[in-house]
Amino acid sequence: MRTTALVIAMLVLTVWTSPAVALMETDKELVNMAQISLVKAVEIALQKVPGKAYEAEIEKEDGRPAYEVKIIDTKNEKRTVHVDARTGDVMKAK
Repeated sequence: MRTTALVIAMLVLTVWTSPAVALMETDKELVNMAQISLVKAVEIALQKVPGKAYEAEIEKEDGRPAYEVKIIDTKNEKRTVHVDARTGDVMKAK
């Protein structure tokens, strides 16, 4: 009985933590695919939308690795710029 409970607990723990591990692996893969740094991506985003960057992260956008840079623009509005992590091209700005 105790062994069964231990096995069930281990399985639940494994299933519960697996998505987090998979997410970390995805982030590592995206970083390894990037040809430009996060700092460079922020610089590129600020050229497109002048202001102050307050958050940036790597993610997948349209199937490609991209940096999402959040900016408070010169009109004090929140904007988001996606920069292709391989080419440095601005994919979209909203």
